[in-house]
Amino acid sequence: MSYDSLVTYRSQLQQQLRHSTRSIVRLFTRNHSSLEAVLKRVSERPSAATSLISTANNLRSIVMEKLLTTREEEEERSRYIQQIVQREAKASVEVRKLEELLSEASEEREADLNKRNIEIKKLKSDLAQLQKSSNEVNKRIKSDALKQEVSDSKTSESKCDRLKQSITQLRSQLTQAVAEHRQSEQSLRGRKIKTESALETWIAKYDADMGERQEEFEQIDTVYKIEKQQLEDLETRFQVLEEEYTRIMEERRIAAEQKAEEERRLRLLTKAAVVIQAHWRSFATRKKLKQKKKGKKGKKGKKSK
Repeated sequence: MSYDSLVTYRSQLQQQLRHSTRSIVRLFTRNHSSLEAVLKRVSERPSAATSLISTANNLRSIVMEKLLTTREEEEERSRYIQQIVQREAKASVEVRKLEELLSEASEEREADLNKRNIEIKKLKSDLAQLQKSSNEVNKRIKSDALKQEVSDSKTSESKCDRLKQSITQLRSQLTQAVAEHRQSEQSLRGRKIKTESALETWIAKYDADMGERQEEFEQIDTVYKIEKQQLEDLETRFQVLEEEYTRIMEERRIAAEQKAEEERRLRLLTKAAVVIQAHWRSFATRKKLKQKKKGKKGKKGKKSK
């Protein structure tokens, strides 16, 4: 049976159970006496009836849950179940693929193990051959080493004799060098004592000079502090005087500018007055000339008459 047919069958069964339950509830609501009789018989019912009733109650809760479930929730649940089924199908496909990969890996591992076993056998045989050849080489090396040891012992004896002679010579040279170094050490100790005494003298002189220099420095520092305080006072006074000087010079500059402006205005006014007077004089002269011309014209007319 396919998934769609199962969903259809379940929906039909739900509808039938819902219809039957509603019919039973309607009958009990119409007939209260039957309901009371059923409730009274609850304590007298057998175990099979009890199990049936519990099953019916469970069925009732399931049916109530189904009845309270909307169509959208049913569809959502069916979609969820379908997704789960698809996931399970997809997971089963992946499991089959993984099983196939596992079988292939197992086969490859078996082949690799067989190959490694063959290589191990080959290496064991090679190792046996190497051990055999190494034993022969060791025997040959031991014989050569014994021969070399005999020759080295002979050469070492001659070297020891030569070294003993050189040691004797070196000891005599060492004794002579020690005597010479003792003399030079005594002379150097004398020089060291003289140098230490001279150094102590110079240190004492240095301490005395430094004491005098310290006193001189303290006196100079005291004078410096006093002069510095005086300089700060003078700088303060100079700053006040500089501000006063700047203010006075600014006032003088403003006054000079005002005076120059007044002089310029006075010159302009004087020039304007001169121009006005000249125009006025020319106007008055022209007016007098016009009056004289008019007077002459009048006299000529009277004479003609």
